[in-house]
Amino acid sequence: MNLKGVLGGQFSGYLNWDSNSSAVGAQTRDNDIWTIGGRQAGKLAGLDYRGEYYYQWGSGNGQKDTALTATNLQTDADRDAYMFGLRVGKSFNNVSFKPGLTVWYDYLSGTTDDDQRGSSWNSFNTLYDTGHKFYGLQDVFLGVGGGGAAGTQGLGLQDFALKGKINPMPGWTLKAHYHWFWTAEGVAPNTTTRGFANTTAIGAGDPDLGNFLGNELDITAVTKMNANTKVMIGYSNYNPTYAFASLKDTGAPGTTFGTNAADWAYVQFDVKF
Repeated sequence: MNLKGVLGGQFSGYLNWDSNSSAVGAQTRDNDIWTIGGRQAGKLAGLDYRGEYYYQWGSGNGQKDTALTATNLQTDADRDAYMFGLRVGKSFNNVSFKPGLTVWYDYLSGTTDDDQRGSSWNSFNTLYDTGHKFYGLQDVFLGVGGGGAAGTQGLGLQDFALKGKINPMPGWTLKAHYHWFWTAEGVAPNTTTRGFANTTAIGAGDPDLGNFLGNELDITAVTKMNANTKVMIGYSNYNPTYAFASLKDTGAPGTTFGTNAADWAYVQFDVKF
């Protein structure tokens, strides 16, 4: 549902049902995701703004106890998750270089070990994920909420970012985005009698990992060669933490991802015929 003319912009309301059950042996693990919420975007007092909130419910058996498979098959898990995002920006088109700055914050709820023991899956699922557009161009957080290492193993995500842009010369736009990432729930295992965390399977002997996952810098220069061809030149750097490596590694921390910074550069031509 779209409703125009609201607070200097438009309100969009959503209701989505995703059913993705799976059979394991003679049992079926229900994985139903109902999502309801809305997004309001527009311009007020010279500021560009956007706010959104979504709530998810349904059956989370398909995610219950990613480490404890037997419990996963035997216990019903209720889905109870939410996400909200706030963005405020200002563009100065009447001054040199036409600078702009946006402040950005997203919060995606996560699941704790206690939630798992209480048969609850509280990780917001980004569904048909377009995380490349939102959570850094290096794509280190895709599929958040599904319980796998592609996201944050069910611990949720927080993203605080500053996004700036200028026009350094005619026909060119230079953009710089800087992200700070955290999980919504702590990475270190809390009280468990099984020797590892229920949600992430990280060993109980690991140090206090906190929930800070690192920073990402994305720099992009964009220009048009002609009416049909756009050129993008980019560079990205991700500076990880030990907590990030622990979540992403399939073995002991540091054996797969490590904690070294990752650099990526590219040139892209977008040609329309």
